[in-house]
Amino acid sequence: MKEQYKIAVIQETLTSWIEEAVVTMAWSGNKQEASRTLTLEVVKVKEKTDFSIGSSIIIYDANDRELMRYIITKKDKTRNNNTIKYMARDIRWWLTRSTMDKKFENMTASEIFISLCKMLEIPTGPVTDTKVKFSVLHFVKKNPWDIIITALTETRKRSGKRFIVRVKNGKLELVEKATQTMQWVIEQGKNLLDASYSESIESTYTQVQVVGKDAKGKEISIVKKDVAAQKQYGVMQEYISQSDKVTQAEVNAIAVQKLKELSILQKSGSIKAIGINGVETGIGIYVIDHEIDLVGSFYVESDSHQYKNGYHEMSLTLAWTDELPEIEYEETK
Repeated sequence: MKEQYKIAVIQETLTSWIEEAVVTMAWSGNKQEASRTLTLEVVKVKEKTDFSIGSSIIIYDANDRELMRYIITKKDKTRNNNTIKYMARDIRWWLTRSTMDKKFENMTASEIFISLCKMLEIPTGPVTDTKVKFSVLHFVKKNPWDIIITALTETRKRSGKRFIVRVKNGKLELVEKATQTMQWVIEQGKNLLDASYSESIESTYTQVQVVGKDAKGKEISIVKKDVAAQKQYGVMQEYISQSDKVTQAEVNAIAVQKLKELSILQKSGSIKAIGINGVETGIGIYVIDHEIDLVGSFYVESDSHQYKNGYHEMSLTLAWTDELPEIEYEETK
């Protein structure tokens, strides 16, 4: 079944509807990248489809529901080609485009987020209070995205709560990661086009040692083991050093959490399917492919969507656990 989109380009106060001029459209995201990317190829029509860098592109479904919003960062034109190619990013990209030396004192991750967005003049929507306050977080030659992810990583280590940065209607939001209840089903013989699956223990650890120092400078250490995993795969230890002052309880909590993440069998899977609006990195889906035993609930680790001639296909890499990007804090010397 053909997909229909309405595509608006906003250039200062002028809005142009260009869906009839679109030749191809692709959008993608990756767990390790700050922003999502849109590429758009349109028929070259002078003064009608030639837009300036910085213009906004908003994509709606057939029912006028906003699906995506991007800002043009690049365009390509060729004399002998009758199309113009655009690349656009969502507003999270601007968090990666500055480098700074910043010290934050007695602030939570959410306060750091608000401070950086104000500095960069990035519009914000709802911001959830992350509550965990840090005495000092000092960053040298870091971009705002890495600063925010580091603060959220340290928050998760101390509270167990997970927060994500998302874009909604052109504004940046910081919200707690909720458990997804609705899942899209992708099944062989229906909307599944291709699939692959593999297993490995190349990156698995069955034992974790965490070492840190308390407020008085005394060393604190804990070793946690996954006995069942060690019987099956052998002893493989990961060593984790904490640069910030910690308590015994915090060290224990970090060891338990890291062992939980690292002691599992590493699995990878990918699928190609008929495109579904809203399926993107971080979303949960249910896959049914009995031929290669790829059956169950998965999370999208990266996604790539292609739209051409009215048809929408997507390629997804899958994850068995809903992990968020992490950056460990390193104390500035």
